Amino acid sequence: MVAMKISLALACGMLFTQLNGQSTLRVFFAGNEMTQAFNIPSLVQQLAASKGDSLYWQRSTPPGGTLTAHTTNTQTLGYLEIEQWDVVVFQEHPAWLGLSDEVFLQESMPSAEDLCQYTRGFHPCVKPAFFLPWGAKNGDTENCDEFEWVCTYAGLQDSLTARTRQLALHNDAWVIPVGESWRNALNFGDGSINLYGDLPLVSTLHGSYLAACTFYRTLYGSLSLGGWHPEGISALEAEFLQTIADGTVGLNEALWNLKPVVWADLLFDQAGIFTTISLDASAVVDSVVVTSGIGQQTWEVGDIGAQTLSPGWNYFLLDIYSACGNQLGEIDSVFIEGETAVQIRNAPGALVYPNPGNGLFTVVLPGDGPWQLSVIDLQGRIIMQHTRQGLGGTLDLTAMPEGVYLLRVTGGNRTYHHRIQRIR
Repeated sequence: MVAMKISLALACGMLFTQLNGQSTLRVFFAGNEMTQAFNIPSLVQQLAASKGDSLYWQRSTPPGGTLTAHTTNTQTLGYLEIEQWDVVVFQEHPAWLGLSDEVFLQESMPSAEDLCQYTRGFHPCVKPAFFLPWGAKNGDTENCDEFEWVCTYAGLQDSLTARTRQLALHNDAWVIPVGESWRNALNFGDGSINLYGDLPLVSTLHGSYLAACTFYRTLYGSLSLGGWHPEGISALEAEFLQTIADGTVGLNEALWNLKPVVWADLLFDQAGIFTTISLDASAVVDSVVVTSGIGQQTWEVGDIGAQTLSPGWNYFLLDIYSACGNQLGEIDSVFIEGETAVQIRNAPGALVYPNPGNGLFTVVLPGDGPWQLSVIDLQGRIIMQHTRQGLGGTLDLTAMPEGVYLLRVTGGNRTYHHRIQRIR
């Protein structure tokens, strides 16, 4: 038996894009005094309004609140049940994030998972997010002897960042990287802006506004630069804080899990005349619509089918969807010959439009040619083939029935493939 595999891996922002463009974003904040300082949700709301967006929010932010405490907090659970949220922001207490591995693994991790599952049980399309907190500016001197990595600010912040990312990755959630915005502001500022309040976990107005800019850039996917700033913060200070927040988020979107990698695999096992086909996919994939020579089927992870495949072009067009019905990506086709399976994707070197189209397609080629153009149906049959010079022209499929075809463009040592769809 020979196992063959194809996969799709792409940086996908469909969940992120889904929220962009909404006139009102509904966000619930489950945190503690760090969220409450200068009412960060209200600062985000006013900043969003100045940029043409709006925010509806509620919060549950008891002093010293931890993720474990929120799992039994009636106010938190009540808001999670009754409101239809777009994003729910959870915040773990820094002491639980930065210190004991045992506490983090036995308390923070399971509590984060419980809260995310509880929220998704009421609202399957909600996006969880984790507020990455800032570390004390001199490190955690009280616990330095027992946990040496918190002896300095840098070591403590590294721990807070790593563990918040771990919570987010484990629960398919975003990171709101407030603590890293603080680190960048401290590293790149001239020291004139004080972010820390009288207590280690409480910020000044400037620190809370930097947090609000980080929240806005993450939640809305738009720059905070040029937006509203409160009295007590000068225009020059606001520009600096906005720039820091925008850069912290925008230059590291993969790090904050804002555009997670999406993948789906078709696994082919050949045994005699039949090929067994199964599907595997990443956690954000709910279903895959598979179009092949025998029709179209919707597959879920773990589904298994069997088909007789002949050597040559065998097409399996995969349209990949999230649980909320968003299309996450596609794989165009598979070439199976002997023991090889080669994934084909639309290549940027050739352009076909309009696609889908009524049969008359404009083809733009990447050079003068000569180019051989082949149109192939889902059964792997070449139904049209000709050689063309120049940079493009018209491809006429008006005599062909509705359906999906593959256009193969070959010239020199280059080959491009495009999925094209003929509609009425």
